[in-house]
Amino acid sequence: MKVILTCGHPHSGYRMAHDILAAAGLAQANPSRREGMSAQAWHENVFNAYELDPSGCRFDAQINPGKLWQELAVDLFLGNLSQKDWGWTNARLLPLLAFWKEFDPQVRFLLVYGAPEAAVGQMLKGRAVTPEDIEQAIASWTAYNTELLRFYNRNQDRCLLVNAAAVAHTPAALIEKASGAFGLKLGAPDAQERPEHAQACAVASSLAKALIADCTEAHALSREL
Repeated sequence: MKVILTCGHPHSGYRMAHDILAAAGLAQANPSRREGMSAQAWHENVFNAYELDPSGCRFDAQINPGKLWQELAVDLFLGNLSQKDWGWTNARLLPLLAFWKEFDPQVRFLLVYGAPEAAVGQMLKGRAVTPEDIEQAIASWTAYNTELLRFYNRNQDRCLLVNAAAVAHTPAALIEKASGAFGLKLGAPDAQERPEHAQACAVASSLAKALIADCTEAHALSREL
């Protein structure tokens, strides 16, 4: 059994990557056995208990939830004992990556990043923009993806780091890479299904690119990713 946890900045397109694997045969997480709590509810409750940013856009540090949350996590895994390969996706996984890594040796991580202009474009879309808004959006993207890259570099044997735009363009390549890296038995993708993330983000990204042209730190990080 492998458990695949997919995360990325809330505006990275991370959910698309999980959906591609799910369409190829990765099972969705069942609710926990005793409490009937979903994986999404577990993360939401942990964020509320530790008073973290509920949007998942801001990263401060890795956290190690206490005994109550560990027992609820055990209950979640017990609810999925009959599953072969399964998992879930949540942008709020980032401060809990170290927790899940230590929780079970079968856990693997699909880490998704996108270009800074794509994330900023989505965060600022549909509203008037101030210089402070741009600064906050860039800071969010930079902090999140700095930690994503740090975790990947320290745990490459259990991680796959992928670009959202590349995933949207060639979903079959993601399935092949994930199958090889994690030892999954996934089926062929539906040739008729094409992710719409790239098209949906194109206009917002184009506009945001000019706004962040001078953000050298974000561009350097993007190249490193």
